[in-house]
Amino acid sequence: MKHSKRLMKCVMAGALCVAMTMPVLADTKADVTNQINTLESQASDLESELSSMKANKTSLESYIAELDTKIKSTLSDLNTVSDEIEQTNEEITVAKKNLKKAEADQKTQYDALKARIKAIYESDEDASFFRVLLQDADLKSVLNSQEYKSRINMYDYDLYTNLEETTQKILDYEQELGEKQANLEKNKDTYQQQMDELNVILDERQSELSSLDESMQAAYSDISDIQSQIDAQNNKMYAILADEKKTAERQKQRQKRLRQKHLKRKHLRRRHLKIIRQIHHHHGMEQFFHQVMVSCMDRQGKKLTIILI
Repeated sequence: MKHSKRLMKCVMAGALCVAMTMPVLADTKADVTNQINTLESQASDLESELSSMKANKTSLESYIAELDTKIKSTLSDLNTVSDEIEQTNEEITVAKKNLKKAEADQKTQYDALKARIKAIYESDEDASFFRVLLQDADLKSVLNSQEYKSRINMYDYDLYTNLEETTQKILDYEQELGEKQANLEKNKDTYQQQMDELNVILDERQSELSSLDESMQAAYSDISDIQSQIDAQNNKMYAILADEKKTAERQKQRQKRLRQKHLKRKHLRRRHLKIIRQIHHHHGMEQFFHQVMVSCMDRQGKKLTIILI
């Protein structure tokens, strides 16, 4: 087991050493071009998504603005109803006070009339009349009877009747205010419900807008990162193109030197042939062959030289 573990460690160490000593292959022009095309395609997709998100944001902001307008309008209606309710409550308070006073005045006048009727009833002159009148009638019936009106002061009658009418008007007004207050409270509840619903929708849309802003920021960040990678790949491409240009320039210079060397050799050969012809013309065939042999031996050097003997 120990041997096996030791062997495994050696294998892993050897693999690591091999990986560290392996040469890193440089990116080729085709590799860099493919990388740039892939990154530009990714950036284009993100730009399309970002454009769609911008359109959604514009639409969402417009909808939120409409919601805000509705909320402000509903809030204004709610405040108006609340003010009307407060005013109606004040009117009801005043009406109750007036009703209490009117009922008290009516009771006072009622008691005064009862006392007056009692005084008349107890007098000998009208006792028999009021006994008959009050047997089966209430005070209101007595007051409305023609016999009573003809026997007492009309001021008492008019005063009591006016108090009664005033009391009834106040009662009617108080009931009207109560109905008005109930309707206002109902309207207030309706506006409040609308406000609550609109606020819930507004919160949801604002949450969507916040999420959309985060997505847009992430897209901007991704596009920026991809652009940085594209710039890095472009720098690699510039370096590759510069190396290609340098290599081409070196190749061009090498070809130029080779051409110059070739021309120089060609010129030397022509010159040598000319010299050989001259030797052949002046010294004959034997001397020619001897000279050619000497010249061939001298070609082992860097420079071709013909030695004349």
